[in-house]
Amino acid sequence: MRRVLQVASFAIVGLVTSLSSAAFAQVVVQEPVVVQEPVVVQEPVFVQEGEGPDEPAGILQGVVAVTSAGATSSEYGFAIGGRIGPSWLEVTGEVGRLRDVAPKDLNTALQSVPGVPAGTNVVRVPTTYGLANFRLVPHHGVLRPFANAGFGFARLDPEVSVGTAVVNLPSVFTARKSTRPLAMVGAGVRVGLGPVVDIDAGYRYMRIYSDYQFNDAIARNRILTNVGTFYAALGIRF
Repeated sequence: MRRVLQVASFAIVGLVTSLSSAAFAQVVVQEPVVVQEPVVVQEPVFVQEGEGPDEPAGILQGVVAVTSAGATSSEYGFAIGGRIGPSWLEVTGEVGRLRDVAPKDLNTALQSVPGVPAGTNVVRVPTTYGLANFRLVPHHGVLRPFANAGFGFARLDPEVSVGTAVVNLPSVFTARKSTRPLAMVGAGVRVGLGPVVDIDAGYRYMRIYSDYQFNDAIARNRILTNVGTFYAALGIRF
């Protein structure tokens, strides 16, 4: 009997040892770790009313104007240029024709010459000009105020309407062609009509350093040419 119990004890111990080894031998399977990607929340973009993408940098303009020097006249011309980089600075080269920039003081002085009929507009001065125009203007929006300045040259071509049979005008005023410097300042507003079309409307003041000279027989023998211009320019963007 003792022998049987001893054999049974050894069997139970062996069974427990086998079960323990099997438990430690089990493979531990780790559950996969799910890594959640961060959620990117995009902030809303607020665009002010009237803003939009920048317009094309280049511009071609046709210019028409009403001018006032001694008499009301007209002007026409065209300009080409464009914006300088991302700034508000726009530079154009402009050429045009002023039909008459004769200063009022010039005609007043010549009308005082003996023999000139009363009320006669003695001199007309058609002028061809070329200038570099510098304009500060925003490059997006429907209504864009601007300021501009420029400088260049004017080709003056005086025309005397009183013949030498009436009075010898060359003795007091020489009606000869000359090229003189000019300066210009102005301001206005640009109206966008579409992605590539706009209109400039404004006022500009030109001074042409004509410096008309007379002899001592006529007072005020130094007269400059000042021209006020109300103008509009149709621009095509490229």
